[in-house]
Amino acid sequence: MADLAAARELDEIAHTASQGWMIAGLVGGAIIGAAIIAVTGGTAAVAVAAVAAGASAGGGLGEVLGSMSWAPRHVTGVLVGGSPNVYINGRAAIRAHLSFGECAEDGPAKKVVAQGSAKVYINDLPAARINDLLACSAEIHSGSPNVIIGGDTEQTDEIEPEIPAWVNWTLLAVGAGAAAVLARLR
Repeated sequence: MADLAAARELDEIAHTASQGWMIAGLVGGAIIGAAIIAVTGGTAAVAVAAVAAGASAGGGLGEVLGSMSWAPRHVTGVLVGGSPNVYINGRAAIRAHLSFGECAEDGPAKKVVAQGSAKVYINDLPAARINDLLACSAEIHSGSPNVIIGGDTEQTDEIEPEIPAWVNWTLLAVGAGAAAVLARLR
């Protein structure tokens, strides 16, 4: 059971660094693969496989590291659509399922707050808190300095992963294909 700061209108939302770090990992892995080619003077098949293996491994590693709790978050918007009659520090309280985030990373469409407290309800919906997630996987990044809401987390709406599944499957397929080519050339 967590005691977390209450979310209010205009509090910040943030995404993890997993997308940016995945791209950096892809580039870094490709550079390492290219360096292996330069050092070994590899053939075309080895060259392509080495770059592909490095890129897919680097991309996967970057995604994992970027999603870790210690990795930096970047603010992507604010919360809107708070309660019409419950205020916290003079700002409308945010509720799961009815309140939204205006997220610059996920386009002009507002994303619903998808989590809140299982113990504290505002207008019959879970009260949202810092660290609760929106449907786009952004997390509530800031909250009230002096109002704490307890309880386990309750999910009210589906949460999309920050990195779509097809990207992970593509990285896996490229990495497996590259490994098969490299294994055959031994």
